[in-house]
Amino acid sequence: MNVLLKTRCNKGHLIVYDDRVSVELHSLGIHNENSLPYSQVTGCDVKTNYAEVPFLSKGLATLTVFALGDQKIVASLITVKDAKKAKELIDERLGKKTILLMYFENNLRYDYKLGFGTGDLGYPIRLINDIGASKNALVEMSSNELESKKIM
Repeated sequence: MNVLLKTRCNKGHLIVYDDRVSVELHSLGIHNENSLPYSQVTGCDVKTNYAEVPFLSKGLATLTVFALGDQKIVASLITVKDAKKAKELIDERLGKKTILLMYFENNLRYDYKLGFGTGDLGYPIRLINDIGASKNALVEMSSNELESKKIM
């Protein structure tokens, strides 16, 4: 039960242990704890509410830890630096790595009628389509008669 990170949040303290993530409030005889073990955690997300401004503000973010079912821990009013560090620690414990599955040349834009259009933007798919679309002029198309006999 090593404490890896402890920071203030709107519900008390967000504490990242080596075996679980917890939001705890201990004050004036009140003991409130909401925790999730890493075996139930499926991922986490950081949403920046206010950007970090050097020398003026440390910024504010919301960390949401998702678990199996509808379980989640939401800790807001955390500094941006601490939220990113917490996400990094949680992802490290989960063994998640960022993997780039496909390369997209442009930013993804959503169109109501067409959707994201990732089939056209995906580099591997585009490469395969380009090769399939180009026809080799040296190879004759199959038919019953030769092209040279059709001309005569």
